Amino acid sequence: MKEDINLLPPEAKFLRIKSLYLNRLGHLMIIGIGLSLLSVGSLVGVWVVNMMVLRDIGAGIELSGKAGAEVETEVRETNEFVKAFRSEVEVRQPLLPKVGELIDVVPVGVRLTTLVWEGEEKGLSVEGVADSTEVIVDLKNDFEDLVWVKRVRAPLQNFATEEEGEFSLTLELVEE
Repeated sequence: MKEDINLLPPEAKFLRIKSLYLNRLGHLMIIGIGLSLLSVGSLVGVWVVNMMVLRDIGAGIELSGKAGAEVETEVRETNEFVKAFRSEVEVRQPLLPKVGELIDVVPVGVRLTTLVWEGEEKGLSVEGVADSTEVIVDLKNDFEDLVWVKRVRAPLQNFATEEEGEFSLTLELVEE
């Protein structure tokens, strides 16, 4: 920015600078007041929308003819469902890292087709296709070596043929 040559006496120079800064301060105040009004307007808008939504919810409850006790019953049933769902998720969540370990020990020649959690009583059911019965025996032994597997149940039909075939194993898990 090029500096202006100012030939005004010091008193006039001071008054000119003062009026310039007061003018800028006025502009900043106008902008500040405008932003404040905008904020207040948006808050009022949010409040109006909330009041309309609450009014609509109240009207919906009245229109549906549900008394307060019926609404409380529905809320209680929903809460019980959420609690049951949460407990089911908590039971299954520790199983996820174990599935990764399970897949890591699967030998070459085995293709898993199904992993099904059948509950704590029955365990984890594993089904697939293997190249030979020897590979199924290796898989069974590898599963038994996992620290969280208590026992592996293998039906005799898994070992009926030497060729490629389907197999199923059930893993009983160690109780934690």
